[in-house]
Amino acid sequence: DLDHVLRDRAGLHGPWTAPRSSCLSAHRERLMAALYALRVVLAMGLATGFWFATEWPSGPSFLLFLAIVCSLLSLLDHAENLGRAFLKSVVFCFVASFIELFWILQKGEGFLFICLALGLFLVPAAYAYTHPRLAGSAIISMLLFYGLVAPANPMVYDINVFLNNALAFLAAA
Repeated sequence: DLDHVLRDRAGLHGPWTAPRSSCLSAHRERLMAALYALRVVLAMGLATGFWFATEWPSGPSFLLFLAIVCSLLSLLDHAENLGRAFLKSVVFCFVASFIELFWILQKGEGFLFICLALGLFLVPAAYAYTHPRLAGSAIISMLLFYGLVAPANPMVYDINVFLNNALAFLAAA
């Protein structure tokens, strides 16, 4: 890797060197890559059309999470097999963040309390992140949980905003 970096730097600040091989050239199935690209374009296009047609307030969250889902699953060989597990993770995060936001966080106040309350979910998720098999789902779970709880100063406990965002994440998954 250092050799590639030095050659790239030399290309920027010195004589041009031959380009290194890219990962794309290793893929022989261009038709499959084109079909995956078409699937992503259709998903994002339909989501954008739905957002514009309905003027849904959580449309940007829907598109953002859909882009995250498409980009993460595009890196995996058998992404279609992970759909059910991914949806279960999103539902679990929805339930955990609902309990956190509307039952636990409303019972106290202060920085220490919010740290302990958020730690109830984020610490086990961080521990799951240390296991290679669970790392991907742990990252997504932490992002979903934190995005749905949206801790701020002061906290806003609006169930309509929460349900809109949760529906956006579920629909994207």
